[in-house]
Amino acid sequence: MKALKFLVVLAMVMAAGCASSQGHLPKHALTDPADMVSIPHPVEIEKTGIKFITTFQCVMDLGLWVEVVNAGGVWPFLAMTPDGKILNGYNYMSGINYWGDFMLQFISHYSREELNGSKILYFNRDAGFAYHLNGKQVPYNPKKFENDNEYRKKFFNEFGTTLSELNSFWIEYFENKGLDPPSDLSSVLEIRIGSPEWEGFKKKTAKVMKYNYKMADGQIRAGFLPLEQFRLMATEIPGFNGSQRFIKRAKVPLFALPFTGAGMLIMAGANIVGDAVAAGVNDDWTSSYARAKTIRYKMAPLFRQICRIYKELLEKRDRKIKDLEFELMFNYSQIGKRR
Repeated sequence: MKALKFLVVLAMVMAAGCASSQGHLPKHALTDPADMVSIPHPVEIEKTGIKFITTFQCVMDLGLWVEVVNAGGVWPFLAMTPDGKILNGYNYMSGINYWGDFMLQFISHYSREELNGSKILYFNRDAGFAYHLNGKQVPYNPKKFENDNEYRKKFFNEFGTTLSELNSFWIEYFENKGLDPPSDLSSVLEIRIGSPEWEGFKKKTAKVMKYNYKMADGQIRAGFLPLEQFRLMATEIPGFNGSQRFIKRAKVPLFALPFTGAGMLIMAGANIVGDAVAAGVNDDWTSSYARAKTIRYKMAPLFRQICRIYKELLEKRDRKIKDLEFELMFNYSQIGKRR
């Protein structure tokens, strides 16, 4: 337990060193509270006259759990085309896979051809932190990213991922799990609006985004939360002061956080962190953004640590299954010989 606590403390110190955002709120941040727990309903996409959407999956950085609300969340992503044009989109947590990796489903209102060759990155809710499509955080200065064209271009080229590179990542991912994926494996799907694939996409979205809301402007959105909870969340005004820090208090009860609250935090050694103790006692954090007043992002290493422990347990599970399969095969062969 002491060793685990040491690792958490060390991770906290390292995170503090790379979490500088200069208080800048980029334009691609999700500042509307409704956007952080819901997405445009597919019927809204149909209304726009868009002909195609492109959707794909990647691994979620576990630090994003600090912004998860009721086991769900929505985040922004950007793509830089070969000619330097910036395209935007959004992604949401779609679930957890067999090996303990949380998955993000990306939605772009552009065709695959329009995205071809583009370098893609995703961000946390207030866009103070940036992530590679392999689920790893990358060093990033949000103010320079927004204001310095050369920095932004270099940043995309260094850390961004094309759709073809994403396919290669998934092939390697499954090979590392001991599988033999086909060479043409792809998580990227271009869907024509109105096609049978589109109807399947709508059904799949409805399984994750189970609730629908009609907004004041008539727009329909789909989200994770029951209507009453969504109303409370969507009408909260995060509030930004002159230095772009969050100032309005928005309660997020601990039972809504991943791994069911303070008990798991203490087990993982988080009782040594002042913010975690305060969260356990006060039963709330301030706003659902990583750079909220209590600095939610300080908890990111903790969630990564908890998930790492969980994934190690899954690896042990797989080893035991393989050992059992071998034992059964051996016993079967011995039975055959005795006959």
